[in-house]
Amino acid sequence: LADTYAFTGTVTGTPSDWVKLNETVASGASNVIFNNTLVTTTYQNYVVLGSNIAMGTNTANFETYISADNGGSYTGDAKRGFVYRNLYSGSSFGHAQQTFSNAGGFFLCPSLSSSTNLGGSCQIYYQGITTSGNWRYINYSISARHSGGEAYLWNGASEIQQSSACNLILIQASTGTLYGTYTLYGVK
Repeated sequence: LADTYAFTGTVTGTPSDWVKLNETVASGASNVIFNNTLVTTTYQNYVVLGSNIAMGTNTANFETYISADNGGSYTGDAKRGFVYRNLYSGSSFGHAQQTFSNAGGFFLCPSLSSSTNLGGSCQIYYQGITTSGNWRYINYSISARHSGGEAYLWNGASEIQQSSACNLILIQASTGTLYGTYTLYGVK
C-alpha cells in the first residue's frame, strides 16, 4: 500500500497485551507518580519505560517505590541485587546486594549523572503488584551516565516483602530532582 492509503476498516488479530496508560515528562520534578487512577486491578503487571533519564543532582540514586494505599505509606522490606558494567571499560564491572528495611522500595542504581543532555534509558517491570497474597518482584535494566562521567548498564531485581495489592508506583531521585520521559504500560 502507498503511504497515503486511507484505511477505513477494522484491524483484527493484532496483539494488545501492552496498553499505554500514561506518559509523564519530568523536567526537574521531585518525582513521577502513577497513582490509583492508573495502577488498578485491570492489570496485574506494569512496565515503565524511561528515556532521557538524568538526575537534577549529580550522584543522586535512581529509586522506585510501591504503595498499597495510594502513597499514604510505603512498607515491606526490599531485597535488591544488581550487576553493572562500565560501557567504556571491560575491566569495570561487578555486583551489589542490599536490604532496605520496611521501605516499600529501593534504589535501582547508584550515583547517576546530572547531565540532562546525555539521557539514559530504563525498563522497569513490576510483576503482580495489584494482586494480594504474594510478595512483589521487580526486574529492571538501566543504561545511563554515571556521576563519574562514563556510561554504565545496570541489570537487577528486587523482592519487596509486601503482600497487599498495590495501587501506586513512585519513581524519584534520592535527592534533588528527576528528568526524563516515563511511560507506564499495563500488561494483560
